[in-house]
Amino acid sequence: MSFDDVVTTGLVALFGGALLWAAIGALVGRFQGFNVGIATGMILFGLTGLAFAAWLAWRLWGPGADGDPGRDQIGLVGVFGAFGGFGALGGGAVLASELEQRSPPAAKPVSRMRTGLSRAFVVAANLVLLGGMVWGLVVEDDVVRGAFITFHSVTIACAGWFVASILGGGAKIFQALIYLLVGGGFHLAAQSLRLFG
Repeated sequence: MSFDDVVTTGLVALFGGALLWAAIGALVGRFQGFNVGIATGMILFGLTGLAFAAWLAWRLWGPGADGDPGRDQIGLVGVFGAFGGFGALGGGAVLASELEQRSPPAAKPVSRMRTGLSRAFVVAANLVLLGGMVWGLVVEDDVVRGAFITFHSVTIACAGWFVASILGGGAKIFQALIYLLVGGGFHLAAQSLRLFG
């Protein structure tokens, strides 16, 4: 199957299959609750996108690949990966949130040093985000480079907030997935700008 055939099949499976995943999610939700059903549909949608992204990547860089891939081909791998990643991570975040609400973890005492470090990471992450936005949107003359700097500041800030939540003793799985979803999404957007801008 050629690269273009895989892309066509992937689009049909991704968006046509969304109806099937929604139906399965509704069935699961009927017995396990609405949020679990939504999460199931999103995760199945995401796994479909990730599977076709992996297949396309294999066609481009695996054994027997024909020459160097073009920017459009690399972009298509990124598109399927983005849809897959957002679906899988978003569904995982919804599912983790629901499961943690059903059986909330016990709060653990945290030392003053860890609390102070947590606050320091929050402040540092906020400053990185603020500095990146000011530099990217106000100081930088090049619009593409400015957007690249702004997007990267969001990614770094998400990493800082996640470390702060771990140090502060309040880290939860759904929070980690949200930070990964937002930070990873902005990182992907930054790399897309670098590739196509």
